[in-house]
Amino acid sequence: MSEEQAILICEARRSKALIDVNLAILEDLLHDELIWTHSSARVESKKEFLSSLVSGATQYLSIELHEQMIRKHGIVTLVTGVAKIRANIKGNERSLQNRYLAVWVMLHQSWRMAAWQSTATPPSDLPNQVAA
Repeated sequence: MSEEQAILICEARRSKALIDVNLAILEDLLHDELIWTHSSARVESKKEFLSSLVSGATQYLSIELHEQMIRKHGIVTLVTGVAKIRANIKGNERSLQNRYLAVWVMLHQSWRMAAWQSTATPPSDLPNQVAA
């Protein structure tokens, strides 16, 4: 299996584990020093992020990853793409479309996600979009 395939498998496992709230898989995939930056600009540590899943404050209902591009730099791999997410956030169901950057690091012969950064994208059906 290529390293690119291994990363894509990790991305898919992470997405499924978020929906299933599978802490064993998330503990394995997420680096202990994880920095998770939501599209709202809220930043959480691994402990904070997992706590919000366990408490039900954040429930991922579906996650679709598209346009994934992988760039390997030694023991670090960057994944960029588009994430279409349905989530229940503090009791409000939301549909999100974000561009994202996921940073994966090879640690003890396993890939660990060290960072997630997402940016909301505007709805594609709005006329006269101007890039900022």
